[in-house]
This record gives sequence, structure tokens and C-alpha cells, in this order.
Amino acid sequence: MNNIIAKIIFFLILFTSSVFAECKSNNESEIIESLEVEFYKQSQFIEHVSIFYISEKTDNYIKGFNKKKRFDVRVKAKFKNGLSCFYEAEARMHGDLVDHIDFIDGTPISSLSISLKSGNIKNITKFILYRPKSRWHANEIFTTSLFSHLGFLSPRTFNMNVKILNFRGKFIFQEKLKKEFLENNSKIEGPILESKEDFSTPHLKMSKISNEEWIRGNRNNYIISLNAIRDYNLSLLKSYRISTMLAIDELVRLSPEDFDKNEFKKISIFDAIMFAIGGGHGLSYDDRRFYYDPIYSTLEPIYYDGNVTILSKIGYDSKEGKFKKNLKDNQTIKEPFTNIYLNTTRDDRHRRPAVSNSAKNGANFAILEIKKIDLNIFLKELHKNGFKEITIEQLNSLMIDIIDRLELISEAIVYKEKINLEKSLYFKYEKQMNLKENLNLIFINNESSLSNELDILVEECDYSLVLCKSYLINKKKLKKLISQEKLKSKDIVFINFDKDDYSNGTIYKSKNNIKNVFKNITINESFKLLVNKDVNVIIDKKNKIINIEYLSNKGRVVISESKIESWSIQMNNLSVRENVKFNNIHTLTSCLTIVDTLLNEVNISAENLNCAESINFIRSSGSLNKIQIKNSFSNEIKASFSQLKLNS
Repeated sequence: MNNIIAKIIFFLILFTSSVFAECKSNNESEIIESLEVEFYKQSQFIEHVSIFYISEKTDNYIKGFNKKKRFDVRVKAKFKNGLSCFYEAEARMHGDLVDHIDFIDGTPISSLSISLKSGNIKNITKFILYRPKSRWHANEIFTTSLFSHLGFLSPRTFNMNVKILNFRGKFIFQEKLKKEFLENNSKIEGPILESKEDFSTPHLKMSKISNEEWIRGNRNNYIISLNAIRDYNLSLLKSYRISTMLAIDELVRLSPEDFDKNEFKKISIFDAIMFAIGGGHGLSYDDRRFYYDPIYSTLEPIYYDGNVTILSKIGYDSKEGKFKKNLKDNQTIKEPFTNIYLNTTRDDRHRRPAVSNSAKNGANFAILEIKKIDLNIFLKELHKNGFKEITIEQLNSLMIDIIDRLELISEAIVYKEKINLEKSLYFKYEKQMNLKENLNLIFINNESSLSNELDILVEECDYSLVLCKSYLINKKKLKKLISQEKLKSKDIVFINFDKDDYSNGTIYKSKNNIKNVFKNITINESFKLLVNKDVNVIIDKKNKIINIEYLSNKGRVVISESKIESWSIQMNNLSVRENVKFNNIHTLTSCLTIVDTLLNEVNISAENLNCAESINFIRSSGSLNKIQIKNSFSNEIKASFSQLKLNS
């Protein structure tokens, strides 16, 4: 028992100790009064931003100019309790366009991407300081707060007083979509997906992992990342056909058949709200973001860069960042474009894309979610995040407008036929993509697998699939592909499917969902087990006892989305301890994983188990009457994002 207590205490210390460097007394509740960013080479940074600004304004691009050049800085955070904290950091100019730059008294002030080298600010180490005009001022505060309030993945965002160079003023502080972002949203670390953004080439870009650092050379994390890319690439490939068929818009239009029911429902509600608040920009190929849940193998939408101007509905000038008595017509948000088949220009589609099938499907569900919001609580959140000017009357009026727009979306005429995948899509649409000979496609055979020692076989072809060659790449080069980076001089698109499946248009979503891979055992309506073939389960319903027998070191059991009432779970190892590698494509390091589950008066016992942890609780809550674990190979208990009462 003392050993268990020691390990639990160590776990708690490991995951709750402050890494705040020189500010150990800081905590999440303390309010930041201001930030100061001091450049060690100030003149070089000013020159760098000026060159970018002039080149963008004159279309006179400088060969070899590195827009993302990093500069060493010192960040000072000043808190309202009088505490000041200093951090060494790196900063770079942020943004693709000059809307991220202001010239103030002749000095260029830009949005900044900042990475702290040590310590954290409110448990955040990587963040962006946006010039408010680049995110339409308080519209970004409202949107991120709304999605977060509704339980969607949305980065922590708030107004901040900032001093940069000789300028003092408001910036929008927003955390980056990295590890801390996932942890703050009670998500285990996994891939975050986006399409490669490259304005210099018009061809269709495929998905990449934007937080590739999570892979850390881990074989299973590579496999999870490849599965994630494949699933999203399927949607990107299929959507392109609709984009070219219907007036060339830039939205990723998703097919219900490529998602499970609950997965698509959540995406649909998110999409409906995005259309309702004018956030179609955030559903485009360039800006759409997804989190891939490694346990469930599902995609979950993330809010990012919606270009929202919904606050104009209550008289907010999105350009100047303040309320006005009267706004001109060109300053107000337009009604949703509700007929995809009506002719319009490409520019119009960019500003006001036609409602998607997913948004139409989610509109009525979204109305129910909006109506559940306690406006007084939400108003406090908006004020806390820096949008202090909005009143309860304005917020109420705004929500009514959003519901009205959702009702229009629910009646929209959309493209809802089954979206079929084209054969050899890049070759078929070579004119639309303005393809040139220097673009190659890279494929991986569906049967290819990674090992810790061996390289992986890829096939590289020109986009017409006439000239192909196969070769081995190591994990370092595979990581480049996962980030959609060149291996050699030629531009590449990492398709990541089997070449024959791509050329025949026979690509389907992966079958890696744990509900497909594991056997489903129903205990009762609210309690289900998922087990692999290396486990035997004996159920005594009368006495409410479950015996789990582990037949090898690969045995795994998952209890997910369940309610367990007064059951006893007994775990026994019947195998010989062996040094065998478990193909852990769902990040199941524990013999028993209990995720998204409510427990009441549950007993668990385990003996001689060989996993990294005997039991792992993830996003679970409730009471455990007794846990008894003997002779674990490694750790006894792990708990993440859970609220549990343990009696004994």
C-alpha cells in the first residue's frame, strides 16, 4: 500500500508542479495586467518586418526571404497582484498578409508568434499576440468564448495590454494549438490536422500534422498520425470535386458516410454555428483544423481563424473595434447564402460560401445548444476575456439573431448527393490546379508497417502516374512527409494511400476505430466492454462481478462512455511475462482503460499485470469503493482529467 501511495503522490507531483521558472507563486486564477516583449536585436526585427511589408505591398518578393525568421526576446508578465515574471523566449512575425502589421509613428508593429524557452503564462508556453484588426477585434473573443462554452475545442483567447518596441496597446492573446491546448480541453495528446497552406501554388493541398512534435520518434505515434492523415485526406480529395462542380468555393464539404453518427453530428453542429456567425472562412481548405482522438480514431473540429463579423448585428464596427449607432451596409454581416446551385462569382463564394450539407444537418441541433446557454454566465466569461463593452441586452439580441440565421441554414438548398471519389484526381483536374511537371505524388502501400529498426517503403510518381519509383525512407524523412515538406527539390503531395486505390478511386476511411477492431461485450444498456482477442471475459450478472483474464501481454480492455453501478471488476494475468511489442495504435498503455465513464461504488482488483499501468482513468468521474492491485509490472494507477473519490 505504501508503494501505491508513493507512486500516486509522485504522479500528482509530476503533473501538477509548476514549471513557471521564476514565478512559482503564480496560479491560474491570477490576472495578467500586461505583457512586455523586448527584442535583443530590435533594429533587425524592425528591418525584417519592413521588408516583408514593402514586398507584399509592391508584389516584389525577395528570393530566399524567410518570413518565419525567429528572434530572441525577453517577455515580462506583470500581474495585478504586483508580481512580475520574466521569460526567455523566441518570437517571429505572424501572419500571411499585411493586415497583421500596423505602422505606428513610423515603426512596424506586427502580430507575433511567441514560444517561451522555459516557464509558462497561465500554463501556456506557445501563443500568438494578434493585432486586433487581423481578427476583427472582439469578434474573435466572442467566437472563441462561444465555442468553448458549448464544449467545442477552442483556444484560450483574451485581450491583453502589450508593450512591443515603443508601442503600448491592446493585442489579442491566443494559445497555439499544441499540447497545452489539448490538455486544457481534457484531451490526451494526439494529432492536430490542417491542410498545408501555400499561396504560391494553386494545386490541392493534402493534410499534415501541425503538432508533429507529439510523435517524438514513437512508432505507434507515427502509425496514429498516418491513419489520421489518411482519414482527413479522403475528405479533402472527395470535397475537391464539389468545389470545382459548384462555382469553385474553398470549403471542405464533408460526406456523412465517412464518419460515424456521433462524430458527424458534432462536426455538423460546429459547422452550422460557423455559418450562423459568418465563420465560413474557418471551414476552408487552408484554415480548417481537426483533432484526431487516438482512442476513438475520430475527428473533432477545432475553431481557428473564422474571420467572423457577427457582432455587426448589434452595431459593432469590426474594423474599428467599437460600437456605433449606425453601421453602413458594407459593414454588416450578410445573410447565409442558402442555395448552393445559384450562380455567383468566385470572390462572392470566398466571402460568403454556400451552406454545406453538414451545416444544414446540424442547424436544428445547434439551435437547441444555443438556447441552453445561461446568458448571465456567458456574459461573465466574455467580460473576463476582455470583451467588457457588451451588455446582457446586446448579448440576448445577438443570440436571437444567431438562432434566426440557424433557422435559415436548416432550410438551405445544399448538395446532399453521395460524394464519390474521382479516379486519379490530380490528373483529372490538372487544368483547374494549373499543374506543372515539378509536382509529384507520394504513396504508401496499405500493407506497409513501421518498425523501430527498418525503413518504410514509399512510391513516388508524377501526378499522371506514368513515371513511378519505389524507395525506402527513414523515420526522419517520414516525419517530413507527415508535415508535407519536400524530400528533394520537387514539390510533393503526400497522398498517403495506396497508389492503386488512389488511381481507381477506391479509397475508404480507415477501419481503425476501436469499436471495429475490438470485440464489443454488452453488460447492460449503459455498460459496455471493448476487448481484444488476448482477453477472456467471464460475467456474473447476478452478483455483478466481471472476471477479466489476460491471456498474453497484449491483452487490453476498454470501458468507454458507460455508467458502472456497484460492479466488481477482477483482473488476473494468465500469461507468462514476455518481452513482446503491443501494436498500440489507440495509445492503450494500460491493461484496463476507463474513459468518459461515470462510476458509482465500483470495486477493482488486479494481480500480476504486465502493462505500463494496470488501470488508466481518462475523463471519468464518480466513486470507487475499493482498488486493490498486487505485483504490477510497472505503474498501478494513472488518472487524467478525472474527478474520482477513492474510499480504499
